[in-house]
Amino acid sequence: MKLTNFLKKINIEVPSAASLIAIVVWLAMTKVTWAATPSLVNIGVGMRGKIVMMNARLMDGFTNSISEAIESGVPMTFAFEIELRQENAMWNDTLISSNIVQHTVKYDSLKKVYRFSEIGKGVKRKILTRNKENYQKLMLTLNNIPIASTRSLDANEKYYVRMKADL
Repeated sequence: MKLTNFLKKINIEVPSAASLIAIVVWLAMTKVTWAATPSLVNIGVGMRGKIVMMNARLMDGFTNSISEAIESGVPMTFAFEIELRQENAMWNDTLISSNIVQHTVKYDSLKKVYRFSEIGKGVKRKILTRNKENYQKLMLTLNNIPIASTRSLDANEKYYVRMKADL
């Protein structure tokens, strides 16, 4: 009689332990996947004169395959889609303004220089650099990107910025 009860107890605990191990392994693998996912951080909005400007940074945007492609001379473009929206309680939020900013880098292997360009509404700049970390910082950072004029905004309304990066 005691042997039967002992076996039942083992049968109940073994599936529980296996389930617990499976959950722990799944959570550990999920965390690794999340850590490698690019994300937009440090999103800030401010004003310069009568223009609403924004800043942001893309984290984990460079993989080994992207870096290798750039080093072999393939032009790489990151597109940042930025929207300024007005909150509406009863209806869909209203799009006030949008801007698509493209960051492109191309490596010139003869001159050993990276050619970076940033193009969008109200944004146009080109920079040459020989420093790998410098071009990566340029590719991942948005600085003083114009979003909208303050003339089109109402001080009594709520607004928010929505962003997306396409790599």
